[in-house]
Amino acid sequence: MEERPKRSRAFMAALLAQKPTPGELLASKLDAPTIRTEDLSLNRRQQCDARRGKKYGDDDLDSGSIKPFQLFLIFNELVDAELSRVPGFAPAYMLDQSHNVTDPIESLVTSSVEVVRAYVQACLVDREALSAYQERNDPLMALQTLKQAFTTDVSPVLALARQRAGGALDPIATFRSSGYRAARTAERSSAVRLGAGIV
Repeated sequence: MEERPKRSRAFMAALLAQKPTPGELLASKLDAPTIRTEDLSLNRRQQCDARRGKKYGDDDLDSGSIKPFQLFLIFNELVDAELSRVPGFAPAYMLDQSHNVTDPIESLVTSSVEVVRAYVQACLVDREALSAYQERNDPLMALQTLKQAFTTDVSPVLALARQRAGGALDPIATFRSSGYRAARTAERSSAVRLGAGIV
């Protein structure tokens, strides 16, 4: 396989030379939703959110709920780095969310589905065509190449893959029909609660 220069490869190599943590790597490279904003002061968090165009902290929303194309672009870079065999590239993936409005289990399931969707779509990118457009400095066609993969409906493939792995075709409907939430709520209601009430 012929070596070809890549902007993302050079950037990843330079970033990895600084030995960041996996969270810092993703946050620095791609503004990923793994930044632990609860560790920041309120003022700093507001500045970060404003700079990134965020309405809320990173852990308040399901993955891809506001900017699905941005999530896809993150995974595009991760897939590119993996395929390019960037030295030292070994990211640790984690969903770090805190939900106040939605059911936390349902939101984690939804986020998991969206993360896998973005990864699969990123795997569909025509890397040879994208690289050629980047080398010719043709951003419009490079974007069209990315959009072709991003707009591909992979939902049926994802559902089938889940089913073949012993999972549910429709994870949220399956979770809701399982009665898990009601059973756990009943168990907790009957238990004596001690402490500050924060779990």
